[in-house]
Amino acid sequence: MKLKLLLVTVLGFAFADCGSTENHNNEQSSEKDSTYIKDFNQYWKAIDANFAYFDTRKTDWDTVKAIYMPLIDTVSNKKSFVNLLEKCNNELYNGHIGLNTNTQSSSKLIPTATDLWVRYRNGSFFIESIRGNSLIEKNGLKVGMEVLKYNGVAIHEAIKEFLPRSFKDYDTEIYEFAVNTLLAGKHNTERTITVEANDEIQSIPLPYSESQNYYPNKDVLSSKILKGNIGYIRINNSLGTNELISKFDQALDTLMNTRAFILDLRETPSGGNNTIAKALMGRFVAQEAPYQRYRYVLDERETGIKQIWTELVIPRKQIYTKPLILLVGRWTGSMGEGITIGFDSFQRAEVVGTKMAGLLGGIWNYQLNETGIGFQFPGIKIYHIDQTPREHFMPKNEVENNSEYLRKAMEILNRATGRQ
Repeated sequence: MKLKLLLVTVLGFAFADCGSTENHNNEQSSEKDSTYIKDFNQYWKAIDANFAYFDTRKTDWDTVKAIYMPLIDTVSNKKSFVNLLEKCNNELYNGHIGLNTNTQSSSKLIPTATDLWVRYRNGSFFIESIRGNSLIEKNGLKVGMEVLKYNGVAIHEAIKEFLPRSFKDYDTEIYEFAVNTLLAGKHNTERTITVEANDEIQSIPLPYSESQNYYPNKDVLSSKILKGNIGYIRINNSLGTNELISKFDQALDTLMNTRAFILDLRETPSGGNNTIAKALMGRFVAQEAPYQRYRYVLDERETGIKQIWTELVIPRKQIYTKPLILLVGRWTGSMGEGITIGFDSFQRAEVVGTKMAGLLGGIWNYQLNETGIGFQFPGIKIYHIDQTPREHFMPKNEVENNSEYLRKAMEILNRATGRQ
């Protein structure tokens, strides 16, 4: 690249008096290259200095730079630069690394825009979860089906687009990131999945669901009283909406006389903020309680001294003291995961569901100086109070199908309240 810039400079000097079109084009190319090189370096350095999870990734970040920096020569516009940065993000293989912009050829976000979750076992891919109320929930897909193809391409071949290039010794986490990114689809691509179950192979179209499929009334929550006088509130992906605090208080106040309570966090894929999370948890604890641990990795790298602290939940308003169940799943993300490990930390609730989204840490947001593209990644590690990573949490009460959640919750609550 230095040689290229040098040649542009020399040619510009030699033919300045000629006013040639070639010289003008070279100057434009130089400006373009400079813009994207500056922004790529800013992006790479920010992650290099502040990404909190390199010790849990197989990624060689220097190799990432060596692979993708030369490709800036092929970048012709902001769209192609966005696509290049997306490939770099895939090298870190987690849904908490992303950009604030996309193109028509960008993959949809995981877990927010996904509608099924696939697991990798013994060299094959199997459907683990299907998102409730999605358009694909009733189109014939079943948990346990093996995924063979995506849009007619063998699944092992199709996922290669999303596998990291800076290393090759892939593990289960990496394969699952790649396959679920693939199956999330792209903004300009229709989806068809080929599956096998009981020796029967079938191809099934996957229509994209929109937010109105999951939250038809656009309310921040929904609440009701279930059979047996069980209170129920579902959070509708609103843990980042301040209105949720007052709406939650109003709903819970009407449910104080129920004999038990279910808090449904299965639709919280986009995360939220600590203030709202602590406000919700504060209605269920009788005294101050720590709910998660933080580890500030940047300061630790600079000083060699570990920086770890815990965050407390403070009781507020009238406390609900009766048995509590949390429902969680693959679309319980970030702050939803934080609430879950919080309740588990102070042993206030039974958790029912599957492994959650597994989003890493607390995110920091940045903006590139030249193109204005925003990007985010986890800069702080987050742990359960028992010191296990938040992303590793597993419910003690596991279920497979959506229909099993409430049945399992009721079984637990009936035992807790002496009903069989």
